[in-house]
Amino acid sequence: MFGSPIKFGKLGKFPELVRDLIKILLLSKYYAKKCFEKVFFVTFAFESKALFFMTTYETVESGKLLLAEPFLDDPYFRRAVILLTQHQSWGTIGFILNRPLEDVLVHQFAPLPEVDLPLYYGGPVATSTLHFIHSAGDLVDDSVLIGEKLWWGGNFEQLKFLLTSKLLPKDEVRFFVGYSGWDAGQLKGEFDEKTWIVAAMDKNYLHKFPAEALWSSILKHQSDALAVIADMPVENRFN
Repeated sequence: MFGSPIKFGKLGKFPELVRDLIKILLLSKYYAKKCFEKVFFVTFAFESKALFFMTTYETVESGKLLLAEPFLDDPYFRRAVILLTQHQSWGTIGFILNRPLEDVLVHQFAPLPEVDLPLYYGGPVATSTLHFIHSAGDLVDDSVLIGEKLWWGGNFEQLKFLLTSKLLPKDEVRFFVGYSGWDAGQLKGEFDEKTWIVAAMDKNYLHKFPAEALWSSILKHQSDALAVIADMPVENRFN
C-alpha cells in the first residue's frame, strides 16, 4: 500500500553521522506508515466482527446468501458467496456462486453436447456430483423453490430439453460440481465464531456480476465498515 522499503544506495556521499540520522528518519517514516496501515485494517476488522451480531444464525434460511467474513483464510471458502438451497434441523446445503472452474464446460461433465455452459465449484462435498440452479421450475418436475423465480434441481432430462431446444436461455441456469454442506449444529458453531454474514439473494447475482467481483459487490451493501474492507486486496492480510 505504501510502496517498497527505502533503499539507501545514494546516501554514500554524506558524512557518516548525517547519513545515519537520515536513515533513522526515513525508516521511522516508512514503518510509521506500515504501522498505520495495520492499525487501520485491524480497527475495521473489529468493527466488522461487531456488525456480525446483526446477522445471526437465526436469520439463516433457504434462498439467503452466506458471505465469508473478510479475514476468513479457509482455502475452500475464502471470500465465498454461498447460495443456500436447503436449511433444515438436520443440516444445510448451499452452492458457491463465485468459483467458476477454468476451462471446464458442462458438456465435459454431463450429456449436454450442444450446450456450452461454464461449470462452477459448488463446494467440497461430493465433488463428483452435478447440481443446477435455474429459473424454469414451472417446467421442470421436482424442482425446489428457493427464491423468487429461482429453483434448485429437478428432472435433468426436462432441463436438458429446454436448453437444447433454446426454450430456456443459457444464463437462466447454472451448473455446479459438488456442494457446501453443514451437519446439524455445525453452521451454528461457525456463526458463533463470526465466520459468516447473511445477505439477501438477488437473481442478478447469477449473471450480471463477474465472479471475481461478486463478494466485494455484495459486501459493500452490508455496512460502511464492511464496504471499506471489501476493496482490500486479498494479499493485504497483516503480513
